[in-house]
Amino acid sequence: MSPRKSRPRRAARSVSGAKTAGGVARRLAAAFLKEVEIQAGETLRTGSVESLHDLRVGARRLRMVLRLFRPMLRQPGARNAEAAVRRLCDRLGPARDADVWLEFLEEARGGQARRRGAAWQRVLRRAAARAARARAGVRAFLGSAEFRRTCRMADRVFRPAAGRFGRAARHDARREAGRLLLRAYERIPDIELPDHRLSAAELHEVRRRCRRSRYAAEFLWPLVGCDCRELERRLHAVTDALGEHHDMDVHLSMAARASGRPPRSLVEEMKKRRLAASEDLARAWRRLRRPGFAARVKRECRK
Repeated sequence: MSPRKSRPRRAARSVSGAKTAGGVARRLAAAFLKEVEIQAGETLRTGSVESLHDLRVGARRLRMVLRLFRPMLRQPGARNAEAAVRRLCDRLGPARDADVWLEFLEEARGGQARRRGAAWQRVLRRAAARAARARAGVRAFLGSAEFRRTCRMADRVFRPAAGRFGRAARHDARREAGRLLLRAYERIPDIELPDHRLSAAELHEVRRRCRRSRYAAEFLWPLVGCDCRELERRLHAVTDALGEHHDMDVHLSMAARASGRPPRSLVEEMKKRRLAASEDLARAWRRLRRPGFAARVKRECRK
C-alpha cells in the first residue's frame, strides 16, 4: 500500500506563507504531529491496516522534519525528541511489515485453484497470526505513557519560544529551503545503477538516502520551484521500486526461514515481482540521474 497521493499537497499547504526557515519547520512539524496523533487514535479505536499505515507515514515524516532541520535546533531536547520518534518508527515497522506480507500472500494466491492447497493455507494462517500479534503490540504501545511523552517532546521542540532556534532559523525561507534540499539531493549515491551488483544492505542504504531526499523535496518544493516538484515525483518512482525489491528480498528470506517448505508457486511469484521491481528501478533511476535534469535541480536550489 503506497502513501496517499494527497500528502505532498498537504505538505505544500503547510509551508505556504512561511517567511523564515524556522516558520517552515514549525508548520511541517505541527502538520505531521497532528497526523500522528489522529492516526494513533484511529488505530487504537479500529485497529485498521490503513490507519496503521498512515500512522507510520506520519511518524516517518515527523522524524524527517527533525532530521532535516537539526542544524538549526539548538535546545538539548531536540536530539532526545528525534531519538524518541525514531523509536516510535522502529515499533511501527514490524507491524506494517507483517501487514504487507499478509496482503502480498492474499493477493498472490488470488483465485487460482493450485494456490489453495495445504501449504498455502499454512503460510496464510501463520502470516495472519503474526500480523494480529504485531498490531496488538502497537495498540498497547499507543495507549502507553511512552507514546504520549514522545508526542510532547516533539511538540516542545518546535513550539515558538525565544532561543529555541539557532541563527539559521531566521534566514529567508526560500534560501534556506534551497540549501537544505540541495544538501539532501547531493547525498543520493552517485552510482550508474542500483542493481544486483549491490548487496541487499547496500540497496537498502540507497533506498534510505533517496527516501530522505524525496521527503525533503516533498516538504520544500513549493518554496524552491517546479523542477524540485518533478524531483519529488522521480524520487517517488525510485523509492517505490526499491521498496518493492526490498519487500521481495525480505519475503524470500522469511519463506526460507519458515518451518515447512514454502509453496513453489509462492517462491516463483516473489522472484517474478523482484525482477519486475528491478526493471522499474532501472527506468526510474535513469530518469532521476539524467544530467540535464540534475543541472536544473541544482540551479533551482541555488537561486
